[in-house]
Amino acid sequence: MRQADVSFATLQKVNCISLWLGSMIYGCHVVVFAACVYILGFRHPPTAIHNRLLCVNFAAFLFSTAQMMLAFLVVFLVLSLNQGRSPLIAIDTYNILNCIIDALNPITNIIADSLLIWRCYIIWGRRLSIIMLPILLLIIGTVCGYILVYAEVKAFLIRLHAPTTELSPPPMYMHLENLTQYMIVGYYASTFATNILMSALIAYRILAATCDLRSFFGKSHVVKYVRAASIIIETGAIYSLCLLFAFILRGPLPLPAGWIFSTLVTMCASIFPALLTLLVSLNGTTQQHSRMWSGDNALTLPIDFATPQATIARTGIELADHQIELQFSRVPHSASNGGLCLPRDSSVKESKP
Repeated sequence: MRQADVSFATLQKVNCISLWLGSMIYGCHVVVFAACVYILGFRHPPTAIHNRLLCVNFAAFLFSTAQMMLAFLVVFLVLSLNQGRSPLIAIDTYNILNCIIDALNPITNIIADSLLIWRCYIIWGRRLSIIMLPILLLIIGTVCGYILVYAEVKAFLIRLHAPTTELSPPPMYMHLENLTQYMIVGYYASTFATNILMSALIAYRILAATCDLRSFFGKSHVVKYVRAASIIIETGAIYSLCLLFAFILRGPLPLPAGWIFSTLVTMCASIFPALLTLLVSLNGTTQQHSRMWSGDNALTLPIDFATPQATIARTGIELADHQIELQFSRVPHSASNGGLCLPRDSSVKESKP
């Protein structure tokens, strides 16, 4: 949207609402990030995957903090400059800060979507064919995001060095404004498609696995898998809904409210890695409890029974925790049946960890 389309006062009102909503989400992010640090750093023994997740969450929290500080500057610094009767300086400062914020948005999006793609890659048995399209969409969205930043910076410099006697914008400025709108559409459309696709693939994989588990082990065993799929679907749905509104309100039909949803998209993308990390760390997904088969590979499902703490509490005698590992093999089935086949035979191995 061109700044000429709306007044500076309207932009400030929109920024105040965006700051208010973003502050609430950032407060939730602080709590979730602290929980991730505690769980990954102190509750579980340090591992390579935990260290990587800590680095990812720290980076997301760092960029989220930077964006919140810039949002505060946009509202209060620009407002003070405007009240000091320096409208041109206020507008230039507003444009500079928004260019910096827009430059940070693709980085936050890369962190969030990369973690989601990695999660889908793990759940689908490390099949590269599953994540090729999401990776392509992520690259397209990132390229659109930085072309958008380039166009905004270039337009800002043209406006900054334009003579005061020039009443109409030069053709190059109008070309950059049109390019900005196209890149906004490409950025939000590709990000929306990536999130919807990844959430659907992860949820489908988990729910498809529970069909056979429900028939073999009973409903009680699949509750945690269904809960994991529900959390992924709900979290992805909220993020996707914000992306959809941002795409509509900032893309084809630009409106001032589009900036509000852009802020929601940015803050949701920042908190999403922390939420997904909590889900993984609390053993709410299928990665630590099942390794899904691909082709003729076997399915292995470790099932933990009574924990030593519960046994000590009942009997006062410390017993070793036993684990039974079930391995299943597949049988051929016709294409008309669909879905996953039931196991033909099983072998039970009892081991002590």
